[in-house]
Amino acid sequence: MKYILRLLLVILLTNTILFAESFQKPPYDERLNLKVDGKLWYDNADTEYSAAYNLGVFYQKELKDYKLAEFWYKQAISLNSRNTDAIYNLAYLYEDKKEYIRAIKWYKKAIERESLDAMKNLSLLYYSQKKYVQAVEYMLPLSDRKYTKKKVFALFRTHWKFSEATIKKGYEAQLKSTIIPEKLKYKGGI
Repeated sequence: MKYILRLLLVILLTNTILFAESFQKPPYDERLNLKVDGKLWYDNADTEYSAAYNLGVFYQKELKDYKLAEFWYKQAISLNSRNTDAIYNLAYLYEDKKEYIRAIKWYKKAIERESLDAMKNLSLLYYSQKKYVQAVEYMLPLSDRKYTKKKVFALFRTHWKFSEATIKKGYEAQLKSTIIPEKLKYKGGI
């Protein structure tokens, strides 16, 4: 039993040391003084999810410094990989930078964690890329969750002017999706 405890302790310390070496905190940025909690967030961001996340939001939304926003979102995710907010914001950041492949990758990670906002944004991104079946695939699960079924289908038929064949293909795609959680799939027919 003592051997197992020692082994676990060695593994834990090794992982902590490796992580500490891989995490290179950037120097303090004087722009953080613009926020009341900026210094506090910076001081705690190496160990606290919310501090790293708040720094990401601050750099993205207020300073438009996407490089540092990306850094802090990734730090937040490394501290709490199950949290959807940082994953979603990172996807949105990549979309803002027009790095669409990265945005799609991170939106899908947020969708796997049941983010309805990520589904909406991914659908709109696919629509802008003229990938209409995928646009339906990711918008359809929002029926009777974020929007009424009537509103979603009006979007498809009236605003986007999709054919019934496109809607049907998107419906089938979302049913077969390995990204969209089973409980979020729209099964109400078209």
